[in-house]
Amino acid sequence: ASAGLEEVWLLEGVERLRDLIAQRLGSLSVGDRRPIGIVLQRLGLERQWQLESMREVQRERVALLARLNALAWSADGYLELIQGMVDALAAHSEIASCAVGRPDHSGQLTYEAVGGEAFAQYLRDLARGEAAPIRVNADSPHGVGPSGRAWRTGQVQRCLHYGTDPSMASWRDRALAIGIVSSVAIPLCPSPPGTSAVLTIYSPYAGGLQSEDQQAFVDQLKTLLDLALARLVPPRPGTELLPFIVRERWRASIATSALQVHYQPVVRLSDGRVTELEALARLQDLDGALLLPARFLPALGDDDLVVLFRHVLAQATHQRESLLRLGHALDVSVNAPAAALEDPRYAEAAAAVLAEGRCPVDSLLLEILESPMGTDPGSASSMAGMSALKALGVRLVEDDLGAGYSSLIRLRQWPFDRVKIDQAIVMQVADDPLRTLRFIRQLVRLGHDLGLEVVIEGLETPGLIEAAFWLGADMGQGYALARPMAPGGLPGWLDGFRCTWDATRPATALGALAGALLWEEQLLALPSAPEFWRRHAEGPCATGGYLADAMVGHAGLQAVHAAHEAMHEAAKDGPHDPMYRRHRERFLHLLIEQVRVEEQSRADAA
Repeated sequence: ASAGLEEVWLLEGVERLRDLIAQRLGSLSVGDRRPIGIVLQRLGLERQWQLESMREVQRERVALLARLNALAWSADGYLELIQGMVDALAAHSEIASCAVGRPDHSGQLTYEAVGGEAFAQYLRDLARGEAAPIRVNADSPHGVGPSGRAWRTGQVQRCLHYGTDPSMASWRDRALAIGIVSSVAIPLCPSPPGTSAVLTIYSPYAGGLQSEDQQAFVDQLKTLLDLALARLVPPRPGTELLPFIVRERWRASIATSALQVHYQPVVRLSDGRVTELEALARLQDLDGALLLPARFLPALGDDDLVVLFRHVLAQATHQRESLLRLGHALDVSVNAPAAALEDPRYAEAAAAVLAEGRCPVDSLLLEILESPMGTDPGSASSMAGMSALKALGVRLVEDDLGAGYSSLIRLRQWPFDRVKIDQAIVMQVADDPLRTLRFIRQLVRLGHDLGLEVVIEGLETPGLIEAAFWLGADMGQGYALARPMAPGGLPGWLDGFRCTWDATRPATALGALAGALLWEEQLLALPSAPEFWRRHAEGPCATGGYLADAMVGHAGLQAVHAAHEAMHEAAKDGPHDPMYRRHRERFLHLLIEQVRVEEQSRADAA
């Protein structure tokens, strides 16, 4: 079955052999016919066993396609899809190894996901210069194999046997030595006619997956992956590649001195004091460059992420202890994937580190990152994982609030102690200041209504810091407060850090806009009576304080000031009065223009 033999060929072959045996032995002068009967009976059993095995392999293919189908619609990203796919394929009995590759600028296929040891060994040999590369160039002797042909033609290509196929001369000895006998290359074309990647399946059997059932399997596999990649928008040719050999090197580095932890301070907005450090992993590559998590995390598997968590947590608690001896008593937070709520190894790692006594339980926070699509926040395993972490006494943080639907589901079902508003939301303030601030305000209120502390990250300008303060956030984090820094720079920075702002009047237009939203929120909450409206309209407000200071030497703000005064006067007739609504819209329009001018000038200066 694995070599591509059809059932009908098997049946015809067995019948022919049966006839030959019967003719040969039947012509002999043998008194006892029982040996012939035994041979023919055994031959019949062999045929039945072969048929049952062939059908079992067919059932395995169907089950494999079902698993791949589930992966195709649950994977969150390109690398997650292709790595999960090759791992599942490599576990199938007909497959020795498989790999997904895209060509680099020179036309050499770079493999980003590998399943099975055989092809991984080839890539290690290639890195040492002991094997020929696989290319897609038609004019290269290394581009005439199935993978190169599949990339160029967009059609499935095969090698039936490395020992007899002339086009495989460059790889013949190496392939046969590592147990590869045949292969089939499947072009992945989510946006025809172009090919985005090539999946190559390597078999330890002759035949290249060419029987009717095997061809149907390959065709269904190609269709499934084309649809999945179309959903995920796979990388286009020429975009950055993450070679398997590099991923393998990074995975081996996370438990070594190559793993470094930098720290970004978190500031309490009520008094401008640093209360916490967020531990952020960095990985030093061979060239000395420090890789950010967005670069190396996709290379890590589930087991690697547990190792990374354990080592970052150990370094962070050591750093906290060092700073405490210098007089800085701070909390530390460490990131953990959503899988930490289902995988007991994370709770075990945290318990082991806490048992060393370097960090009080109430000084450690675990930030749970956004969970992938398909994760069930209410599942028994998730709740058990959450309970195990909470039982340690650590505080749990819902990271990236507002970044995805699953974060809101988790916030409702799981007992977090704190939420962090995603910086991707904060960054939208440049395009739509008013709508963004309103959204942030609602998230802050949601967190506080649930009894949670609220942190806003991504504060990269003084205006954003003030806006976070006026919108009611408890803490802030971002480049305008402090960038992530190596451990050696922390003591001096902490000694010199001072950050204060006026709690009665903002100094930036964005802070003034946040204050205006808060003022209107208070107006809408008043009892529906003119006396309450009049008192509120005549009283001082944050925006008025900003304008009073900013207008000095700034004639361009006169129009904003006049519109603000007109809005306050009209507010005496209530928040639903048409005149108030008109003056309010004009004032907000002018203030938003000032916000854009200020924020852009600060961005240019930065």
